[in-house]
Amino acid sequence: MAGAQPPAPGPGCSSVGRAVGPSALSPAVAQLVAHPLQVEGYSVGCDCSPDGDLLLTGSADGRTLVYSFRTASRARTLHGHTQACVGATFHPVLPSMLATCSWEGDVKIWH
Repeated sequence: MAGAQPPAPGPGCSSVGRAVGPSALSPAVAQLVAHPLQVEGYSVGCDCSPDGDLLLTGSADGRTLVYSFRTASRARTLHGHTQACVGATFHPVLPSMLATCSWEGDVKIWH
């Protein structure tokens, strides 16, 4: 749709390209950010759901982790990659659909 604006970021989510410092995060989001994830020297992408309720991130062991901003806890764990899940994103219109990709080049569509 021409001229349509993307949805505003949800609670704790920043606009693309704009960094948010720790002091700007809500306590629930700060707790999610502080959760220890294994990092092996490469970037692991994350995304907020279109409604701003969930945070989606990959992990070094191939899992995809879904966190709830409301409860500040892990809502779901998806097992689908044998190597690091380095990218994870929600579909911009269909909130129940997401895509992940791994270090080995696999792309998975979840719904």
